[in-house]
Parts: sequence; C-alpha cells; structure tokens
Amino acid sequence: MAYSKSKYVEAAQKLLNQGKVPQAIAEYQQILKYEPKDQVTLMTIGELYIRQGETFQAMDYFERLAQLFVGDGFLTKAIAVYKRIAKLAPEEIRPLEKLADLYVQQGVMSEARPLFLQLAEIHLKANRRPEAVALLKKLLVAEPDNLRIQIRLADLYHAMGQNVDAIEAYVSAAQRALARGEQAECEKLVERALKIDPKNQAAVIVKARIYSSQGKADEAAKALEQVADLHKGGEQTELLLDIYVKNADWEQASALASRVFDADIKNFGPGAGARRFEQGRQEAWAKEQEVLERLRALPDGERKSEETKRMIDRVRTFIGYREYPKYGMVSRYFVYKQALLKEAERLVQAHVLREKEDIFYLRFPELHDVARTNHVDDQLIRWRKDAFRSYQALTPPRVLTSDGEVITGAYRRDDVPTGALVGLPVSAGVIEGRARVILDMAQADLEAGDILVTAYTDPSWTPLFVAITGLVTEVGGLMTHGAVIAREYGLPAVVGVEHATRLIRDGQRIRVHGTDGYIEILP
Repeated sequence: MAYSKSKYVEAAQKLLNQGKVPQAIAEYQQILKYEPKDQVTLMTIGELYIRQGETFQAMDYFERLAQLFVGDGFLTKAIAVYKRIAKLAPEEIRPLEKLADLYVQQGVMSEARPLFLQLAEIHLKANRRPEAVALLKKLLVAEPDNLRIQIRLADLYHAMGQNVDAIEAYVSAAQRALARGEQAECEKLVERALKIDPKNQAAVIVKARIYSSQGKADEAAKALEQVADLHKGGEQTELLLDIYVKNADWEQASALASRVFDADIKNFGPGAGARRFEQGRQEAWAKEQEVLERLRALPDGERKSEETKRMIDRVRTFIGYREYPKYGMVSRYFVYKQALLKEAERLVQAHVLREKEDIFYLRFPELHDVARTNHVDDQLIRWRKDAFRSYQALTPPRVLTSDGEVITGAYRRDDVPTGALVGLPVSAGVIEGRARVILDMAQADLEAGDILVTAYTDPSWTPLFVAITGLVTEVGGLMTHGAVIAREYGLPAVVGVEHATRLIRDGQRIRVHGTDGYIEILP
C-alpha cells in the first residue's frame, strides 16, 4: 500500500475528535516512519504527549525537533524548543547545557554566561566538582578574556587539590590582569600561585614583570636569579638579560649570555651543522630509493620511475632558488629597520619620543613629520598602543564572509576517539611527542622531536620546522603556509583545530594523526 501522509493526518484528527489521544499519537508516529524529519509531526506528537501528562515522552520528540533545527542552521528555532523543554523539566540539566551551547554558537554571551554559571553552581551543590570545572573551561573557551571566570576556575582547582592546574590558572589570570594594567589584581593572583608553590617558574616570571613595570629593576632581577636553568634560555632568561641591559649592568649581561651560549651544545657544537646536513641528505636519498622501488613494481614502472627520478633531481636543483627573493627582502628590511631605529634613538635623546619602539606606532608620513618638526602627538601613540593591546586580546572568527557575516559550525566526526581534538588533515602520518604551545615566534624554545602547536604560521616561522616532528594550528587549510611546509618536510599536520592553543597545554604529550585529522592528548 502506497504511503499517504494526508490519510494518516486525517485518521489522527478523527481519533482526536473522539478523545482517543494515544491512538492519534500512534497514527502520527506512522508518518515518522516514512518522514523521520517531519518537523510539524514531531512538534504535534510532543504537544499530544503533554496533553497526556507524559512529559518525558514529549521532551524526547521536542529534542529530536531541536536537533533538526540545529542541523539545518536554525539556531533561534532550536533555542525556542530547548526553552520549552527546560520549562517542562526545570530539574533537568541537559536542556540548560544545550541552551548554553547554542547561545555560544550565536555569539550571545549575555545569555550563555549566566546559564554556564547556573549549571556550574548546580554541579557544585551536588558535589560534582569535575563537571563544574568542565563547564567553566567551556565558558573560558568562549570568553577567554573573562578574568572573573579564570579566577573562579583557579579557586575550584585549588579546592579540589589539583595544584598544578590551579597554579596554571592563577598565572594565566595574572598575566591577563597585567596585560590590562590591573597590577593590584595581578599581584594577588601571583601570590596565590606562589603560596601553593613558591618556586613556580611561571609565577616568578610574572612577579618579576610586575616589579619591572613598577620600576623596581633590582627586585625583578633578584626574583629571576632564583629561577632554575637560566642557562637554557627562554622567557625568564630574556627578561633578566633585558633588565641587565637597561640597567647598563654589562658584566652581568655578558656573563648570562655566555652561560646560555656555552650550554647550547645542540646549536653551537663543533661540526653540528655539517653532521645534520649529511644526515638529512642520507635520509632523503633513502626515501628517494624507496619511492623509486615502489614505482618500478607498478605496470609501466620503469618509465614512471625514470620520470619521477628526473622530477626529483629537478626539484632538488631548483628548490633553493625559492628562498632568494625572500632573502633579499628580509636583508633589505633589516637595513631599513636599523636606519629607522637610529633616527628613533636621536628623537629619544632629543626628548621627542619616550622610547625608540614608539616609532612603530606611527605611519611613515607621521614619522617624517616628527623627524622634521621634533614634535610628536603623545596621545596618538598612547591610543595606538592601547588599541594594539586590545587587538591582541581578540579572537578572530574561523570564517568571516565578505559581507561581515560570522559563520560558525562544528566538525561532524564519529570516527575519532573520545576527547580527541578534530581538525583538517593536511599532511599524512602519525607522530607522538611533546607539545610546544607557541604564540610568539620570538619566544620559541624548541628541541628536536617537539610538536609545534600555534594559532597559524607564515614564512617567518619556516626555520622552526627544522626541529619539529609535527604541526597543529588553529587556522588553515590544505594550501596555507603551515600545511604546505609540513608536506615539504614530511611532518604530520592537522590544521583548523579550534582553540588548540588553549586546549593543549605546553609540555603535554600528544599524538597527531595527520592522515585522519585529529589529535589525542595523552596521559
């Protein structure tokens, strides 16, 4: 018998007129067998179950309807349905969680935030602290600049005895407060971290930055001198060296620099460059032979092998020429920059500029006028510095159309392990190693075997690819810089991993699945 929706609807209406609601529901359910995504029928069945007083059955059909709206991109309609579900069962947590997530997708944090906080309090009252932590972390992903939530999360970690996570959260919040110029709040947060671990390196560095910003260079240096492994370099060493130089303490600066150079055997060992080059040449030759052997085993393999060999030789001969234009530009820009900084130094000595770096907040014609008139608009420079700091705190959307519309979405993957971070596979292979989360290339401290985790890369990052074994970025596609270089170097890479630099902690061990497009965070 052919399916006829109108017949089922007509039969259901007759039954309803007779007061036979369960039988009417059964007729409508027949429609869903043929049209499981029929939105009107799902809504009708839900309403009929409410008439029957069967709330949970109604919620089931309403949720199916909401999921259809989400899948079709009608978030506002989905929100309306989940609000209805929440009213039907105010004690249920799931509808509130769904509502919070949908508001985040819409970017309406004024609605999402109170829901997340309400849910967190519900879990805390029920002594479900891990669930509360998970919700606060989710809220922070959506609102990374929310200092109050960062502090709440840190306090919760501390109360749970998770001191490593607590310290990391306190330090992160302190750094955020310092960037905003809230020194008093920053000091309180650093002290909380140091109370848990007085020798925590990250907390000591932030405390030194507070001293430095207050003009207490001696206290800053004293704090940093207690940090272990200064000879290994890194942020603490650079900050201490900068303090020595600003204080014209050339003896201490020279001694510290010498310790770093003497300890850096991996870069400055005798003959290290030649050995690494020869190792790379041998590995490339072995890979070439492997590829050619595989081709010879194919039909018409000799011809394919010879053609591939010619292409390999051609690429090997000419690939280096790609770097010449870049080298020329970088060399010239260096000369230009030195000339501009020399002029900036003259302006500082003439008390026109406060700092040499202030010229970077002026456009070239503006700098020309300053050099000519010996007068600068201090308010303009301060405004641009504040604007630059505010821009640094922004998180750009993944996709922005030419009309200014923000496109949001999520990967639909059922074939990845629970908890895996999903992205786009752009360079095949699987690699496991230590994650190094780097947002500023100037702060990069990589060792052989590390996996680079960053927001994105551009040509200036290329030298870092020599040491790493894998790549994870928040932004990118098949033809973006990091993806192309990863394939050239044979590094497993996954790009487009949302919030990777926040969800992966620096130093964690991770496994990058470059073929399948996901990352596992290992215990």
